[in-house]
Amino acid sequence: MKSRCQVCKKKTPIIPFTCKCNPEFKFCAKHRLDHNCTFDYKKENKNKLIKDNPLVSTDKLKKV
Repeated sequence: MKSRCQVCKKKTPIIPFTCKCNPEFKFCAKHRLDHNCTFDYKKENKNKLIKDNPLVSTDKLKKV
């Protein structure tokens, strides 16, 4: 069964666009960016950068 776009109700392609605000919502190519998303991408990416790039300090190096 093909899913339908939440905005225009047209059939979505084989791999529909989903959003992180609600993974159950499927969108067509036209409406994938135009659905009043409530997900905070900026906060998610900031947390990912903090997690993936730990702070490197020079305290561990021997001073000569």
